[in-house]
Amino acid sequence: KVIYDKITDDGNQKAMEYLLKDKKGVRDIDAIILELKQIRRKLSGKRQPLPYYGRVDTLLEQMHDTLRDFNQSH
Repeated sequence: KVIYDKITDDGNQKAMEYLLKDKKGVRDIDAIILELKQIRRKLSGKRQPLPYYGRVDTLLEQMHDTLRDFNQSH
């Protein structure tokens, strides 16, 4: 299980500063969305090597678990 709360108020402050400075948090999210769109295109296009599908399935399972834990933590 991933812990989403920083240990200290100082850690939370530093996280906030990083995420808000120059919209780094938004840019990080946009980069992840771009990667997911590329994966979606590959799944919708020509067949990929067999191990690719296992990696994508594992990635999606981990993302689902992480998002579920994140949503339950607040």
